[in-house]
Amino acid sequence: PLAPDAVVLSYNSGMNPMKELYQDRDTSSVLQEVLGRRVIHGGIQEELSGPARDRLPAVLDRIKPDLVILGYGMTDIRRQHDTGELKANLSDMIREAGERGIDVALIAMPKAGFSMKPDPLYQELAEEFGVPVELDIAFELMRTHSLKGEKWTLNDAGVQRLSEAIRDLLAAHGAL
Repeated sequence: PLAPDAVVLSYNSGMNPMKELYQDRDTSSVLQEVLGRRVIHGGIQEELSGPARDRLPAVLDRIKPDLVILGYGMTDIRRQHDTGELKANLSDMIREAGERGIDVALIAMPKAGFSMKPDPLYQELAEEFGVPVELDIAFELMRTHSLKGEKWTLNDAGVQRLSEAIRDLLAAHGAL
């Protein structure tokens, strides 16, 4: 399990920590409250997985997290980038963290198109690397109008629901 003083890196392109996007609280502070652990956001809004992969070693060196919550892919998928490249980038990020003894939890993004199903690459990566994956929350958030703000952002209820889903995933895998 994560120690009470553990540091969690939220590394994604969609959960922007800027408070002005939300009514009251930013995603990292809500996730921190829900997990009871320090959470630092290391992603960049709308960043593709390739640049995120390239930045990750420096981010890990600077933050020294005990856990990385990896949620990249939405921008790649929306911009119709090659999913093989996305999978390779995510694989490299999981490997980079693992080589440093840092645990990873994946947040799956939807497949391109209107199916609203998780892209199978996330389950494949979870099985390949033995990491937990949350397959449903991105789709729940996208489908539920009451959880969204403008465009691709979440409102306070969406941020809370996302944080609870991450907590439940970590708890189900013995991290909390």
